Amino acid sequence: MIFVGGIIGLEPNGKTLVTGGIKEEAEAAFRHVITMLERAGGKRSDIAKCVVLLSDINYFPEMNKVFTSYFPTSPPTRSTIVVPAIPMNAAIEVECTAIL
Repeated sequence: MIFVGGIIGLEPNGKTLVTGGIKEEAEAAFRHVITMLERAGGKRSDIAKCVVLLSDINYFPEMNKVFTSYFPTSPPTRSTIVVPAIPMNAAIEVECTAIL
């Protein structure tokens, strides 16, 4: 099993959030999840579960579009939870569990 957690939408430098809003943050976060999974020897289809934290429920539709673009068929189970704050004032945080 591979656990990837605490992923927010950071720039490639790993120090600052991407700009643009929830769509851009979600794309960066899911891209980082997939990159980390692949570096550990897994692939996107190995992901069994994702937990998505959002700082605002109104972000759900845009996050869901991004999620669906990463998992167009047979998506992993997902829980989405609204929280009062995410580190660095991010809009989204993602954790995923993959089974190899």
